[in-house]
Amino acid sequence: MRPVDSRTVSGSGLPAALDLLTPPFAAGAGLRVLPLVDGAVDVPALRAPVVLVRLTAPLARRAVVVRCRAAGGGAEQPAAVFTAWSAAGSLLPLFLPQPPADTSGPIRLAVTVRTAVGAPSADPAAAIAAAGPDLPPDGAAALVEVLALEGRLARLVHLLTAEKQRVTAVAREIAASRHVSLARSGALDAIGADHGVPRLQGEGDEAYRSRLLIVTSWRLATPAGFDRALNGPPEPTAGGGPNRGLPATVGITARFRIVERSDQPAVSVRVVEVVPPPADGPSAWRHRFVELASGGLLLDLDGDTPAGLPDSTRSRLEQTRQILIGRLTRDQPLDDRRYLGAGTATCLARAVLLLEALTGPGTLTLRSAMTAEADPRYDLGLGVAVDPPTADRVDRAVEAARAAQQAAAAGGAAVLPGIAPGVVGAVLRAAVRDRSDDPQARWLFAAAGLDATPLDDGTLQLTSLPGHGLVIEGPARLAEGETGRYVARMRGAGSGRSVLVDEAWARALTGFGPAVAEVPPPLEPADLATLLGTVATVAPAVPAAARPLVAAGLVPAVPGEFAARVREAYDTDLLLGLVVPTGLAGLAADAPAAVAARDTIRTDVAVLTAAGFVSVRVLPHPDGSSLLVLGSVGLLPGGSNLPGEPVPATYRWYVAPFPPPAPDRPMAPAERFRSLDSGAVDADWSFRLGGPRLRRPHRWTPAPLEVRRGVGGRVELLATRPGIALVVCVAHTRRGLADPYEVRLELPDDAVLDLHQYGYLMNLLEELCPLGIEVNTFPIRRNHVSPDGGPPQFLAGELSRTYTRYRRRRGVGAERYGPPPG
Repeated sequence: MRPVDSRTVSGSGLPAALDLLTPPFAAGAGLRVLPLVDGAVDVPALRAPVVLVRLTAPLARRAVVVRCRAAGGGAEQPAAVFTAWSAAGSLLPLFLPQPPADTSGPIRLAVTVRTAVGAPSADPAAAIAAAGPDLPPDGAAALVEVLALEGRLARLVHLLTAEKQRVTAVAREIAASRHVSLARSGALDAIGADHGVPRLQGEGDEAYRSRLLIVTSWRLATPAGFDRALNGPPEPTAGGGPNRGLPATVGITARFRIVERSDQPAVSVRVVEVVPPPADGPSAWRHRFVELASGGLLLDLDGDTPAGLPDSTRSRLEQTRQILIGRLTRDQPLDDRRYLGAGTATCLARAVLLLEALTGPGTLTLRSAMTAEADPRYDLGLGVAVDPPTADRVDRAVEAARAAQQAAAAGGAAVLPGIAPGVVGAVLRAAVRDRSDDPQARWLFAAAGLDATPLDDGTLQLTSLPGHGLVIEGPARLAEGETGRYVARMRGAGSGRSVLVDEAWARALTGFGPAVAEVPPPLEPADLATLLGTVATVAPAVPAAARPLVAAGLVPAVPGEFAARVREAYDTDLLLGLVVPTGLAGLAADAPAAVAARDTIRTDVAVLTAAGFVSVRVLPHPDGSSLLVLGSVGLLPGGSNLPGEPVPATYRWYVAPFPPPAPDRPMAPAERFRSLDSGAVDADWSFRLGGPRLRRPHRWTPAPLEVRRGVGGRVELLATRPGIALVVCVAHTRRGLADPYEVRLELPDDAVLDLHQYGYLMNLLEELCPLGIEVNTFPIRRNHVSPDGGPPQFLAGELSRTYTRYRRRRGVGAERYGPPPG
């Protein structure tokens, strides 16, 4: 017996059996490896030889077919087939010299190797039929090797150990049947039964496997895990490459775009004073508020920092005040415009240091800050107004910031030497934009933590809150028992309209392309209100050629009533009006010119809705032309031109006392903190409680104001008692990003899903949906699903939920699953 220290695990028992032969018998059995070079192997002269082929790598759901032919025109030998699940080291006969002789060779054999993916494990004929082309010589040599067996005893030992290979392959297949990616037939059914996903009638293994992968794959609900499940591993190519995630198993080739970044809401705060009637007396409450706020909430540029603050806070605020005093210019009388909120003052100090670090010594001109009198943009010191930097200073800031970022990326240590680390960090993370794209250098203020909004007078409003220009308009003082009306507005600079309207109009002009030269200028908000009043008074009839557009919802059936309702209930700064010559007046409904005019209107409306105008209505003008009323913030009467889209803007209102006076009576939970949440327009108003329910009774004081009624960005407040109240509006505007706590999925414009692929995607998202997060599939349901193999159609309402749910419930003791839900 030959001494053997260790034996490697092999699919064949032949090498181990030969090692166990005693010396007299071992001399009659030999085994040697023959090199396979360029698809050929040279067999030397041996005693009673047989040529074997050995598998060097284990197989899963793949078979290997090996053929050989003797050089010089010999006949091709029967194929040696390693079926699926064969273990590494398995041996099969490849060549037996004929006729048998005591000594044979030398001989040269040409060897070819092919593979068959997905072949049945125990069917060599099926593997031969499914085999692909010949592997290249290097690939063949890496997959198999050739051995020469010498002696009749060696042949006998090989026959005695050959059954081990089959047993090993079956054992490997049984072990692999626990894994959904490797199992087949009944093993897949068993896995599906464990997870409540039965096989559908007539469903093949691969289709069933793709559905089971959804429920058997361990995937974390993290951004990376979500993306990997939907798209597969990241691709280094520019376009991302084809889809390699789970949807690829059902033929989805396009990669999904995952929109997780949310549109930032806008916040505005207004201080409202409630006084005993009449409301024209001295403003004692507001002055008291300024005195109290100056104790730490507000920073007085012309006064010392309050001594009652902690030493560290007082030192920090005093340092901020000295920075602002030395770098802010106030060259006009600003005696009482000197109050800044502590957060705003800190960010403004960082901004002036940042500007000085990038452009050298210089100052900013302060135009406005909080005053003891009413000013809705600067209440609570949350905002200030400054002159934007000059063009030369903006260019120098851009150049210096980019140079610093490039130096830091290259590992440079001296980036803005001598500058405070906080300022250097703001420079390195700034999203620098050229002056042509950002003439006021708003990116610089954003790097310092300030939201910058251009105003009509050319100044920049800076606030530490995400303001986006939101302002609460309304009376700053109310008499006790009086009702005040307040409006939240977010106007664009110089237009007098909502910034959402201006943004949608800019996109529409791009969408019109060369035809933009024929687009008339939009009406001013005041002119639109006047024209709507004229239409309401004259009440022109719908022309005969425009009546087919009534059924499509583009033309109101009664234009006069529509115009009167819009003029009364809507702010015209939230709308955009166009007077266009449609050419419909005086034409018959079936005239060719009328048909062409209606097609033109539909085309223009499609461009406008794609640009962001959710409601478009065409009104007959008294002079024979047409008035287009476009709504980008609110839905006009008659609904949306994009059914199913959420409203572009929502508002939530809050009122709270400040400072809270001493408690004087028990307060019901519903009165502790009142808010109003409303949609864009015509939304029902309701009160919601703030904070957790208390376990023991407390005494609370109601706010001086109560929310009574709200419609969109409007609210009515009732003054209940004298005092100071803070009115807060949080406006959420949708500008193409996701909503808070939402992930939105998008596909390329040309991607189309059939109903089976759509159902697979929805089941996958149900399994991947993180707790507390909504997955928005609206863009896919609107533009990328084809129910009948034709162009994509919008799946709305119940139709979008009629896909088959893969998981089914099974009652305890029941042998069958219930019908598929949906």
